[in-house]
Amino acid sequence: MEIVIDIEDSVPLFNQLVSQIKQAVANGNIESGEALPSIRQLANDLDINNKTVAKAYRMLERDSIIQTKGYRGTFIHPQAKEHCDIDLNEFANEKLTNVIVSLKEAGLTDSEIRISFGQMGEALPSIRQLANDLDINNKTVAKAYRMLERDSIIQTKGYRGTFIHPQAKEHCDIDLNEFANEKLTNVIVSLKEAGLTDSEIRISFGQIMSKQQD
Repeated sequence: MEIVIDIEDSVPLFNQLVSQIKQAVANGNIESGEALPSIRQLANDLDINNKTVAKAYRMLERDSIIQTKGYRGTFIHPQAKEHCDIDLNEFANEKLTNVIVSLKEAGLTDSEIRISFGQMGEALPSIRQLANDLDINNKTVAKAYRMLERDSIIQTKGYRGTFIHPQAKEHCDIDLNEFANEKLTNVIVSLKEAGLTDSEIRISFGQIMSKQQD
């Protein structure tokens, strides 16, 4: 299997890697059960970052194109060919297109839709960072964050940080764009349940909105 990465291409490197491995499977150039190079080895061979290969491998494993067998390594999934026809990004585009069209038909503008989408899952500064920015005590920010989390305005996700709650607006008793928030929340939840990542959803959303005009 030959993989060629074009760093000048607008397509992200990990997407290039995913599509080429899928293509090799679909064309029969690599068979079920065949071993793939380790993350470090493939990164060295292609002269790219380990994290890029790791991300591509995670996506391929999510789509059941490859499977990791612990210390034994990474292999082509037994049903990889069948799964090559499943395009979760296309699924995301279809879902997001439908909800965006319904929001526009309801009278919302592109700006309102973008604001509603952007506010969902938006990260907040850490307690220490916000305290430093405002020149106040860490305990003051920590207390405020606890109260906001109690009211479901924010949510803490362990080491990943603190984020705006998906239903934050609703909990603030703010009615603005409640319809948009509900629609977008529902479709985002369904996309995440299908296995798409936040970045994939955001990329699809941005691509769709760029094609839409107020």
